[in-house]
Amino acid sequence: MELASLGIPIVLTILVSLILYFIIGGKGHWLLKLTIIIWSSWVGFIVWNALDSYGGYPTQSPLPEKFLINWVIIEEENNQTGNPGAIYLWISSLTKEKKGILDYESIEPRTHRIPYSRETHKLMDEIIKRLTKGEIVIGNKQGGKESKKGSGNGKGNSKGTGRGNSMGDMNDSTGKNGVEGKGFGSFSISDQGYNLGPIPPPVYPEK
Repeated sequence: MELASLGIPIVLTILVSLILYFIIGGKGHWLLKLTIIIWSSWVGFIVWNALDSYGGYPTQSPLPEKFLINWVIIEEENNQTGNPGAIYLWISSLTKEKKGILDYESIEPRTHRIPYSRETHKLMDEIIKRLTKGEIVIGNKQGGKESKKGSGNGKGNSKGTGRGNSMGDMNDSTGKNGVEGKGFGSFSISDQGYNLGPIPPPVYPEK
């Protein structure tokens, strides 16, 4: 068991101890009290051993504001079996988010499960091709702080005028020396959009 997950059994142990304290000190038949004590201890032991079985499985929690895609697995829908399909994103968070006291916090990669759709399937096929070529794919939450960075007028051979950023609305933008930044596409989960694209080019201050 991970040390970071010890908070859950510790809290459970404290609650069970408080309950048992009042049960033992209260009035009642000793056989009933003994049964409750044994049952509570058994439940605590089962919970302790079951925690590890939940680790490693995909989560459906919201994606971070900014993340790196390590790999993608596509499970197509199957009308014969009724399987709606799913898309699994193995990502590394690039933002430090506020978490609760008992929330597990780690910089290790994590698998997220997102709903399947034909449009997202087509986009992820393209992402897999880029990952196979060794390209870096970054995801940004639409409307987030990271998606607003990198805007400005690019100056180059043709004096680019593409305002905005390649990771924001995924429009083309011309930067220094006429280099264009282009996003790969976007997808949505419960009305929340996410943009995918390369590492944004550095923004230099105007001289």
